[in-house]
Amino acid sequence: MRLGIDGKRLVQARTGPARWLEHMLHQWAAAPVPFEEVRCYTPASTAHRWTNPPTLQHVVLPTRLPVFYWENVTLRRALWSDDILFGASYTIPLGFRGRSVVSIQGIYEGPNAERVPWWYRYRYSAMYKASARRADLVLANSISTKNDLVEYYGTDPDKIRIVYQGVGPPFGWQDDREIVARRAAAVVGHDGPYLLFVGKMSHRRNVPGLLRAFSDARRLPDETRFVFVGPNHVNLDFDRHVAETKTGDRVTHIPHLEQDDLASAYSGATAFFLPTTHEGLSATILEAMACGTPVVTVDHAPLREGFREHALVLEQPTHELLRDAITQVVTEPDLREQLSRAGRECAARFTWRRTAEETMDALWEVAQRRTL
Repeated sequence: MRLGIDGKRLVQARTGPARWLEHMLHQWAAAPVPFEEVRCYTPASTAHRWTNPPTLQHVVLPTRLPVFYWENVTLRRALWSDDILFGASYTIPLGFRGRSVVSIQGIYEGPNAERVPWWYRYRYSAMYKASARRADLVLANSISTKNDLVEYYGTDPDKIRIVYQGVGPPFGWQDDREIVARRAAAVVGHDGPYLLFVGKMSHRRNVPGLLRAFSDARRLPDETRFVFVGPNHVNLDFDRHVAETKTGDRVTHIPHLEQDDLASAYSGATAFFLPTTHEGLSATILEAMACGTPVVTVDHAPLREGFREHALVLEQPTHELLRDAITQVVTEPDLREQLSRAGRECAARFTWRRTAEETMDALWEVAQRRTL
């Protein structure tokens, strides 16, 4: 049997689903898989170290079309000889009639919807919903995501399987803290203490509120900065918020970091902040925990799946609570040490090997249904 994988995200900046898929491919290249052949399709060539011919192949289907059309035209035509498709990034092509599994790592509908142009929601939300309904099996990264799929997409709960995110190198604790500090300073451009946010810049993650809280926090060392790492796909007016909070000389925005540099940024940070009100299961929380970086977040559903006791969790992302949490985590070393140890213990439970094995088991199960 042959497995086809939609690898469109691998040609973009490696965030979220792209990094998840890359780890899956590395794991599958290093261990036996039940399929005779696995093909990962991309719309352009991309640097990789995960092929393992003849079983695991990288197939480039070059095109001048936008990725949306590549997936629904070029890729769909190429899949005719594959026994099953793995939509690793939320979608399967329109009109695809073969067996399929789709991975969805969080949806943001209803009160949790991002502020995006109408066409964005029409194109992407509609595709995600249709893909979840048409797929033979949907992989969700948390109970919270499963519940959202049922509520907002009307997905049959019996065809949703939970496969938790993994975490591993380069994200991990390093004993030599002097080396950590030097590497972090080279990445973020600052050799003093800093707080860190990683993720898409958005209102849902309360980026404006985090800036205001940082501006008003007291008893911080003068050299403390706040580093924001992530793309601004929803056109949040970040510069305006920085100007309004008068934090321009203390805030750095880096649109993207590759994984080695991102691990250095986590490892050198005083604390990691993700004041989100709704997530699937954020990879950034696990990455920060693995690096031993204290995590400060807001109570949201996936934390109740075994994460809440390993972070400093605020009940609401109010100005006062965020401001006080910033002061607390910067000025209390004992708290930071407690959170660092708790986070590392939590992250140790989640490995990419287990995630890859559970994902491959699900793909093989659906592929065999055709012959039963």
